[in-house]
Amino acid sequence: MFLLFTLSVVLLIPAILWATVLDHREDLYLSGVFLGIAIPSGLIYLMVGSGIRCPLCHGPLIANPRCSRNRKASRLLGSYRLAVTSRVLLFGRFRCPCCGEPCICDARR
Repeated sequence: MFLLFTLSVVLLIPAILWATVLDHREDLYLSGVFLGIAIPSGLIYLMVGSGIRCPLCHGPLIANPRCSRNRKASRLLGSYRLAVTSRVLLFGRFRCPCCGEPCICDARR
């Protein structure tokens, strides 16, 4: 949900500018679509994201940890959250931004 929320907000701004500044009123529905995606995905991200924690140090992975980040933790486009979510989806593993240890995502039994 974090990736969907980020992508929809990033695409919402150019869609609004396209419709208002360049006077393409017929394309205004596109910004409505992006807004319709951003609001529910943002709400789900806020509800679910605070409960996702590292299995080793129990630090929050998607929420703000309120601690200093480990120097081994990776960033993607300057964001620790974006690095964690994209690596979980693409590779099935991540490096915790709090403790810096690599973790593999496995389903619970």
